Amino acid sequence: GFSYPSFAKKGKKLFYQQRHEKSSIASLDLSSDIASSPFPVVVSDFSHHSPDYNSQRQRVAYVSNETGFYELWSASTKGEERKQLTRLKKNISYPKWSHDGSQIAFLASAENNKHDSIYIYSLLTQQVSMVPSPFYRHNRPNWCLDDKHIISAIYGDEFTDVFKITIDDGSVERLTFDNARYGIMNSATTLLYTKTKRGLWQMDLTDKSKAPIKIIGGADFTSLYAWDYHDDSIYFIKQLSDHHKVMQLEMKHKKTNALFKLPLKSFYHRDIINYIPDNDALIYTQSSFPKANIKMLENSSVFE
Repeated sequence: GFSYPSFAKKGKKLFYQQRHEKSSIASLDLSSDIASSPFPVVVSDFSHHSPDYNSQRQRVAYVSNETGFYELWSASTKGEERKQLTRLKKNISYPKWSHDGSQIAFLASAENNKHDSIYIYSLLTQQVSMVPSPFYRHNRPNWCLDDKHIISAIYGDEFTDVFKITIDDGSVERLTFDNARYGIMNSATTLLYTKTKRGLWQMDLTDKSKAPIKIIGGADFTSLYAWDYHDDSIYFIKQLSDHHKVMQLEMKHKKTNALFKLPLKSFYHRDIINYIPDNDALIYTQSSFPKANIKMLENSSVFE
């Protein structure tokens, strides 16, 4: 929590900000006719974030810093039967289950600690392997429907776009050409994705000469990452000036439904939300309001 240090012009004094902020994992029941409060799934004095649910395992993968590093964990949808999966002593982020529930992809620093890489944890072997990507900077990984490829936005010197990376040999294919940041395969041939110019778009991967189709405009679709797709419906968070709305778009009928209203800053807008079809619920990272104090060190050994 140590940040913004500043030495005084006179005297041996160091002023700094000490900031305490922790996140937790919560779920929101969408099946009830009566609005309910978010259910606390994983809450403690540590930070837990980026939950992702898999129906095959009926488990939630997430990251937690209760061992000193953000490692990969899993739990039930009620936060029970928690299990630490990795001990890499690195800061892991953005876990994502494969569709068959046998693997979890995530980001972590590369061996040189200068770049990030995509890693995969196997539930069959309890081992971690690195995806042989030729790139150095990756965004949040996701899976193709065949579980043989990872899709991730790649940050380059000349562009940033979503690529498909083959797990076995690291071969790559560029999927988007318009500054895409995050994508979900909603069929074997189509990609839903967001880009810096807000809104949600769909691309036909069988014919890249076709222009992408705008699914939702930027005025309504305000987040790059806080959305999920399931069974021809898109669930997303709409950010307004004084609150958030949980929204559902039924793609077949082109019908948008407002499901819930949440207080402003009640979730991390740069984190994902995840739909749990077994419970008809959303699981997401819930933020706590940060506490910050200005403190001072005087005549400390830091001045020597």
